[in-house]
Amino acid sequence: MIKGLTKILRPLLVVPVVIALGFLSRASFAPAFVRENVGDALYAVLVWVLLRALFPKQSRLLHAIEVLGFCFAIELLQAVPAAPGSLLARVRALPFAALVLGRGFSVADLLRYFVGVLGAVAAEKVASRATPPDEHKGHREGEGESEPH
Repeated sequence: MIKGLTKILRPLLVVPVVIALGFLSRASFAPAFVRENVGDALYAVLVWVLLRALFPKQSRLLHAIEVLGFCFAIELLQAVPAAPGSLLARVRALPFAALVLGRGFSVADLLRYFVGVLGAVAAEKVASRATPPDEHKGHREGEGESEPH
């Protein structure tokens, strides 16, 4: 039970760090390149982390496809005009919704999401190499050791 719990809790420990980095990336003291690009990549990383916490046994490839699908859908929704007074317009007016849903469509954002997912996959691979072997999925005693011929 503890192993299953750590597979959920470990990614969730990253959430506040990603959120803090996102806010810092928008700060006035951050370089223009960081302010313009890093937030969208971190958005994809945050979605990645939350999805990994919810479904830790799914493959990285499936998660990457799901995260990109979600982020691309959110971005494409920004291209949809909202009539004044419509539900979409009212939701977009909420401050928190603006953080989650964004404000305007940008093709460049799609690339930034892709970079964020690549970064999340790479970071997870590096972190999994640092994890003790008995915590790896599917590890069995003696696995990976060669037998004498």
